[in-house]
Amino acid sequence: MKKIMLLLVIYALLIPQTSFAEKTIFVTDDYPPYNFIKDGKVIGISSDIVRMVCKQLGIKSEIRVLSWQRAVNSVKEGSADAIFYLYKTKKREEFLYYPSEPINNPKNVIWVQKDNNIKINSIDDLKNKVVGVIDSYSYSSEFDNYKGIVKQPYKDVPELVTLLNLGRIEFAASAEMPFRYISKQNNFKDKFKVAFVITDSPVYVGFSKAKGKKNAVLAENFGKTLRKLKDEGIIQKIINQYVK
Repeated sequence: MKKIMLLLVIYALLIPQTSFAEKTIFVTDDYPPYNFIKDGKVIGISSDIVRMVCKQLGIKSEIRVLSWQRAVNSVKEGSADAIFYLYKTKKREEFLYYPSEPINNPKNVIWVQKDNNIKINSIDDLKNKVVGVIDSYSYSSEFDNYKGIVKQPYKDVPELVTLLNLGRIEFAASAEMPFRYISKQNNFKDKFKVAFVITDSPVYVGFSKAKGKKNAVLAENFGKTLRKLKDEGIIQKIINQYVK
């Protein structure tokens, strides 16, 4: 019996490690509430979704927060397996496999106080209005270049939230989820509403082509699993933890 056990141990040691034992390295940047570091751990809407999908697929994952350009370079050269979240472009498709399902659908929106009854059906309805915007942030080519809006620049989302709450500005243009997240942190989440959607575009996890065809398969499986989790309401529960 001892001889048989010894042979089994030796046989197990000789078997090469499979790819399932390897960690899949994901890279992203710091962008609350999608990705940020708390108590030494990367958390956030997108980071939690990535972990959940990987858990469903039986994949060991590691998420690293880098500057955006370093993250992009990492998947280009193959030192990281995947990057999130990012828009799908022809240039990026040269070095990334995309799943069929987006990880998020971020929106840029116009916020007003909840008791504001203004109707905004198009960007033209904002003509001659003063809108608080984040300095150097791009909302869309149409909005950025529209000359009829008086755009008042501010430092960041927290400043927009504070000023809108105080009534010092009537309109605030911001990415939806960061605004919701900051509002929740300040107990203002029930004081505002979305008056107009500027843009609504899907973003994805991109898998490095430098890592070979296995990442094409991983991207396909990731998309299918992500769709399943959305249908089951699990993804919405993750989102709600941060913004509801």
